[in-house]
Amino acid sequence: MPVCNPLCKICKCSTIIVVLSRNNGLCNDCKNINNCNIYKVLSKNNIHIKNNNKIEDNGSLINDIKYYNGDKLVYEGQYFNNMPNGYGIQYDNLEKMVYKGMFLNGLRHGHGLGFQHGKYILYEGQWERGIKVGNGIIYNRSYSTPPNPPKIWKYYQGEFINGYRSGKGISYYESGKTYYEGTWKENKPCGYGCLLYTSPSPRDKRQ
Repeated sequence: MPVCNPLCKICKCSTIIVVLSRNNGLCNDCKNINNCNIYKVLSKNNIHIKNNNKIEDNGSLINDIKYYNGDKLVYEGQYFNNMPNGYGIQYDNLEKMVYKGMFLNGLRHGHGLGFQHGKYILYEGQWERGIKVGNGIIYNRSYSTPPNPPKIWKYYQGEFINGYRSGKGISYYESGKTYYEGTWKENKPCGYGCLLYTSPSPRDKRQ
């Protein structure tokens, strides 16, 4: 175990050594801490966790945590009861952002945004225990030749049930014109509705 100067406090929580530094930095004796089965804590609200280790939060919310799987950052944000709880950001195995929003017991819950490749928004709206529910917006993106960026456009806006477009909703062409407005069931128009622009121009395409 590294030995710290008096500015630092060392305590063991399961297999983690937590380093609390009053000056928001690690002392020289703590800088090799990353080579152990432990990770570093700069303050009570800025914690790094590595390799599925657990930390005792003593029943209080930790506001700024970074959670790693190996050397890959998979989550940062609020943390409680050894799970993401509150606001946070989730990353894929390439450390690209895939979700930004609210969590409950490790699952997407509340308002949040889903992303592709860390930058293209796919969904914005409500979640319940990891599933799209309530009101939300699905986005699509047009294909483009680099270096031109793709255009992000609203594909559907309306209600969701159990992750499906179900209830009242509107789907759109890339130009923004309405394609269908009415009721949906499991991602398909079903029931009362209006189908518009059935012979679109080349710009009014759907992917």
